[in-house]
Amino acid sequence: MESNSAVAGLRKKWGLTQNELAGMLGITQRALVDIETGKTRLRHIHVLALERISLELAVERGDASLALRPVAHFAMKYAAAFPRLESAS
Repeated sequence: MESNSAVAGLRKKWGLTQNELAGMLGITQRALVDIETGKTRLRHIHVLALERISLELAVERGDASLALRPVAHFAMKYAAAFPRLESAS
């Protein structure tokens, strides 16, 4: 991940509010705002958490394009192995 501003772009791509993403990251909304605006440095632990979240969303929604590049291959593998619940009904 290149910069703090990329976090806001990802959040919007994923269709999440700041409050939703902050909850998934285990931080406050204020802390997420500080990361997105560059007031707080984007740490490696944040990047790892974003990769995990991207994988979860990609599999859950059946859309590998939501996964960040380092985990995209897992998203495609698991999305194929675990079809979406709607298609089972």
